[in-house]
Amino acid sequence: IGLILPMTGPFASTGKQIEAAARLYMAQNGDTVAGKKVELIVKDDTSAPDVTKRIAQELVVNDKVSVLAGFGLTPLALATAPIATQSKTPLVVMAAATSSITEASPFVIRTSFALPQAAVAMGDWAAQNGIKKAVTMVADYGPGIDAEKYFKERLLLNGAEVLESLRIPMRNGEPLGCTEFCDMHAAYRDLSAEWKQKIAGTTALHDFAKFWDKMRSQPGSTRKPLTDAQRAAKPPVSHPVVMTHPITREPV
Repeated sequence: IGLILPMTGPFASTGKQIEAAARLYMAQNGDTVAGKKVELIVKDDTSAPDVTKRIAQELVVNDKVSVLAGFGLTPLALATAPIATQSKTPLVVMAAATSSITEASPFVIRTSFALPQAAVAMGDWAAQNGIKKAVTMVADYGPGIDAEKYFKERLLLNGAEVLESLRIPMRNGEPLGCTEFCDMHAAYRDLSAEWKQKIAGTTALHDFAKFWDKMRSQPGSTRKPLTDAQRAAKPPVSHPVVMTHPITREPV
């Protein structure tokens, strides 16, 4: 069994849990099926679809695996589906959640949940807790679109209103800029008077190269050293810790 998983990078926890679960099952139930010994060949795809596809080809052609399994994200499973079809190799999805994955090849099956299952449940929960108006915000790819569609349909069915549906653009399989959102007005208002005084007039230095070097030193990191040109292209930038919002004119 070729187990293709994100074992490094931001989704490494998903890959490690799936591998641990597979090995736990084998430890509890044995590693033989119908008289044949089961062997797991675990490969790290680093959450990159082109890497997933290349590894799947190598496992089918070189290692002669009977089954392809794993797949932490939707793009990784979809990239491998054509190989499953061409080689007639079963492809077992253990994490990727977009509902349409099982339609990508007649050889795909799923053992994990699908996004609509969670989205429908959230739509029911929202209605039961008196939520009448909502705005959806999702990553603009398979799982996000699934979440938007089924949550919105369920909310409307329950008599609520969706005011707007926002989608965050994708790049290289991740939300553009790894966008995060929070209310900085509220964050500043919640600070104590002591902290407001302490940070008044101070600046923060955003040093990409220093951050990269720190992350690169972490155990298991696959980050490559930055070149002098890359460092020069992203010099440190200083920002005020507190600024006045251009529209509200309040400190944030």
